[in-house]
Amino acid sequence: VLSVNGGFEENLDGWTPGGATCTWTAGGADGSKGCVLVDVTNGFNDISQKVTLDIGKKYYITFKAKLAEPNTTGNDVPVTLLFSYDNKKTEYPIQTKYALDSENWTKAEVVYSPKDEPANYGGPAKMYIRVGPSPQDRYSFDYYLDDFYCVELNTTNNLLVNNDFEYGVLGWNQSGCTAVAVDGGANGTEKAAKVMVNSGKTNNNVLFTQSVSLEHSRYYEISFWAKLEQGETDKGVVLMNHEATGKTDRALSNIFLGTEWKKIKLYYKYDNVSDTGTHRMLFRPSDDSDVTTYFYDEVSIRPVPEDEVLLNTDFDYDFSMWKPQNAVLSTSLETYSGSGQSLKVEAQQADGSPSQAVTLKGGQSYTLSFWVKSEETAFDLIPKVGDVAIGEAVHADTNWEQYTLLYTPTEDVTDLPFTFAAADDGTYTYYLDDITLEQSKPKADNLTISGNPLVGD
Repeated sequence: VLSVNGGFEENLDGWTPGGATCTWTAGGADGSKGCVLVDVTNGFNDISQKVTLDIGKKYYITFKAKLAEPNTTGNDVPVTLLFSYDNKKTEYPIQTKYALDSENWTKAEVVYSPKDEPANYGGPAKMYIRVGPSPQDRYSFDYYLDDFYCVELNTTNNLLVNNDFEYGVLGWNQSGCTAVAVDGGANGTEKAAKVMVNSGKTNNNVLFTQSVSLEHSRYYEISFWAKLEQGETDKGVVLMNHEATGKTDRALSNIFLGTEWKKIKLYYKYDNVSDTGTHRMLFRPSDDSDVTTYFYDEVSIRPVPEDEVLLNTDFDYDFSMWKPQNAVLSTSLETYSGSGQSLKVEAQQADGSPSQAVTLKGGQSYTLSFWVKSEETAFDLIPKVGDVAIGEAVHADTNWEQYTLLYTPTEDVTDLPFTFAAADDGTYTYYLDDITLEQSKPKADNLTISGNPLVGD
């Protein structure tokens, strides 16, 4: 939370009045202890505080307001939220009218990101809230303000904001549909989005999206939960729309959905000619069915870090990104405790294996970790990069076992297959799960630990 004292529980510390007399008042929104009364002395009133905003980051800003006296003007009340950057320009994330009254608190909220113009926006700013006037020389409004928060949204691991719909559908754009947040989210979460196709529309012209910027030639992990209100379909799709060019890629097809929550996961690589581009991810339960209502939750577009060498390592949705090498691959519910699905490998030759191309740096250490289980006969299994074994063979028993190996290639490896092979050249059916190959963390040398002894129990 970048703002301070947004609840006004004890005083007005951190806030500066402008064109108004601001007084702490007992009895805030939703039964809280206090709020601020903004008594207008100059029609162009405001209350403000300083914050620092970064270009490229997104912020959730919310507050509650109500009038000090009944609104007798017959008009809705203008409300303005603005950021005046030091020696730069001013932006207005909220500049609209609300039906404020003196009996009920009205909540306002917005997701905001400074424009990508460092000379004009970003950095230290004065954050103002202003209610009225309309116009300044005709009438103004005294008002109460409470629960004012400016929160930096964490988009390090997810480019989407309000992905769990705990803030309603704030941040999401709707076209051809009506979306609301409802109780009972996926995977135990509190809320989910209920998307209702508007009358006369079909799914192939419904948009429920938000825009994100993707880097050229980088992989993104896309995941979400979905279900239908009724019926079932096997024609669900995920599309990626390049907003600048209008080009749409079909990233995933033939998604089966019913009335139970299902997690969908896929990987997408933006390979357009430009280095960056603004995209919209479009999910449709079906392009050609009569599905009119569906639920959507826990939506994520995650940039895959460079130190994650392998993609789709848990097989909880499918085994995409992995190719069969002299084997038949399928997902299985035969798993160790805590896992969703595993990968079943039916080897047809000694090196029957899932395969994924990897690129490694010479001299850099990598940690390989995976779970393995043989279906019937125990055997030894060798993980390999190209023709080079990663450590010693491990024992694949009929019970799940986890192994962790350290591997340091002597020279750069570019697009060589990561695979497994039976040590005795036999053919076996076995299961793999949570296969991760990541850059190892650096070793701590000359580490000193100091402190006081803990006395007693």
